[in-house]
Amino acid sequence: MKKIVLALVVLVFAAPAWADVVITCAQVGDTNEVVISFDAMTETNLVRAFGLDIQFDDDATVLSVGNLNPDYYIYPGTISIDTTQTPPEIDYGTPVAEYGDLPSDTLPGLGSNGVTLEMASLYVGDGNAPAKSGALLSLYVSRPTAPDLQTCLTITGNVARAGSSGVVMEDPDELVTVNATGCCVDFPSDEPICWGFVGQPCGDSDGSGSVNIADLVALKASWFKSDPDPAYNPCADFDRSGGVNIADLVRLKAYWFKTVPPCP
Repeated sequence: MKKIVLALVVLVFAAPAWADVVITCAQVGDTNEVVISFDAMTETNLVRAFGLDIQFDDDATVLSVGNLNPDYYIYPGTISIDTTQTPPEIDYGTPVAEYGDLPSDTLPGLGSNGVTLEMASLYVGDGNAPAKSGALLSLYVSRPTAPDLQTCLTITGNVARAGSSGVVMEDPDELVTVNATGCCVDFPSDEPICWGFVGQPCGDSDGSGSVNIADLVALKASWFKSDPDPAYNPCADFDRSGGVNIADLVRLKAYWFKTVPPCP
């Protein structure tokens, strides 16, 4: 009997530790911004890395990403080091994994309805350790083909990058249970699709997440045109006044070659 009891004790102490991490998403107001967040507040160990697949259920596309979490700034799939510079320059790349990196285990990426995200932390000591919860990043998505006014997404772990759970803890031997909750994005039916782009009021006419030449071209093509003129482009009507004019140019100029949001 003593041998059996001893064996049970050994099994108990040898059992691997488990961690619970929650991954959620939420639309920001009625815009095209979706925030992906995590919560590991109940855990002693910190999250070291995420490998997640974000898949929309229709032809809505991921236009860009933004508002990246500064704690998880290492993007292993796209990081590059220029050794011709002194000291070497590090380009941390983007959290959207490149399809060609692992084609069989990577979603197509920006411009498609699915992206694979790869984000990791790098720190020494407790002074700059990552937080145990917060927003990882924002996705900016296009509206699906009319008459559909809603697109929904699912979040799953990318096995090739972060194991079956999609999350790696500070202790790599710790097993992780991930509770990932998808969400839906609703687009208003009574306004132009592009007015749902969170950066449109700041000059982002195409929802790319930045203000650049393409937005200036859109503004120029609709210069001094007003609704219902067929040449009027509501996407270039940054103040949504019903006409494209100096006020819209002022907005575009204020955010010229900047990333949006933030956009008041």
